[in-house]
Amino acid sequence: MIRYIILALLMFFNCIFIATPYAAAKNLYNNIPGIVTKVYDGDTLTLQNNNGIYKIRLSGIDAPERRQAYGNVSRNHLYNMVRNKFVYAEVHDKDRYGRYVAKIIVDNTDVNAEMLKAGLAWHYKQYDKNPEYARLEQEAKQNRRGLWIEKNSIPPWIYRKSKK
Repeated sequence: MIRYIILALLMFFNCIFIATPYAAAKNLYNNIPGIVTKVYDGDTLTLQNNNGIYKIRLSGIDAPERRQAYGNVSRNHLYNMVRNKFVYAEVHDKDRYGRYVAKIIVDNTDVNAEMLKAGLAWHYKQYDKNPEYARLEQEAKQNRRGLWIEKNSIPPWIYRKSKK
């Protein structure tokens, strides 16, 4: 019931604040507000508002795959931060799979950064040069948080290549 009330409020605010999905795709530098309805893994989720459903890839990070060590821990951490919550996706790109690439903000908190702080994602340096994200990853490593407890954690981009 609460979810439907939140969605109704969201629809009201969407009428005032956001562009259509077409406009969001055309101008990728929009915020997309919505409710997180699904979390796939530690760096991918679905956001919904009255204009549609958006698959979002968290920018600047790469989380373990679900079958990889810490994959479910990473997914559950993201799930607990955002599931059924009102968030803003600060979209700045679209990937080759059609997902919006965005920083997720919930309660004025950068969720992408929180994943790095918890040691449940890598800073995806190949696609992101954010020095704060690099610092957060290094801090998690030094403090052996999350996946950094393991001495030889395999980055997801290497794990994915090994599965092909």
